[in-house]
Amino acid sequence: MVVDPMTLMCDEHACYGRHDGTLLYRDDDHLLLDGSYWLGEQILAALPPLGRKR
Repeated sequence: MVVDPMTLMCDEHACYGRHDGTLLYRDDDHLLLDGSYWLGEQILAALPPLGRKR
């Protein structure tokens, strides 16, 4: 499975520097630590649950 972070950070109008009250970027190209945590949470939520293989 591939998760494109742009689909999580952007919509049909724009890409945003703030989501859910969290500032994401420290400059034009780099995420803040809080932005990295926010994006990681979004990616984990987009992934299917991991099951245990026996």
